[in-house]
Amino acid sequence: MNKKIKDDEQYCSDIEWVIGYIIGKSVSFAVNICIHIVNHTVNGVKREFFNKK
Repeated sequence: MNKKIKDDEQYCSDIEWVIGYIIGKSVSFAVNICIHIVNHTVNGVKREFFNKK
């Protein structure tokens, strides 16, 4: 009985780790995309602004 509980705890902590890892990867991926889009937009706006002068 004790072994089963131990296995379940290990299994749950593994799942938590995997979920945390996936969320971490997704967040950093989303942040990188946002930064890329913002930089791209800012550079585009700067170009438009300076070309008009």
